[in-house]
Amino acid sequence: QFYGKEPEDDKPVVAKKKSKRTTKRRSPSANKKHKGESKDSEESVQAGEE
Repeated sequence: QFYGKEPEDDKPVVAKKKSKRTTKRRSPSANKKHKGESKDSEESVQAGEE
């Protein structure tokens, strides 16, 4: 019983996580940041300061 309950509980969590990812995917800017967090992150900070 427990084994059957675990996967079901995990599924909703994954769906919720996917929902967040979809939101980021909608924004090209966010997607670029996610792809190159190290490089884009530094550039983003500089651009924001300017």
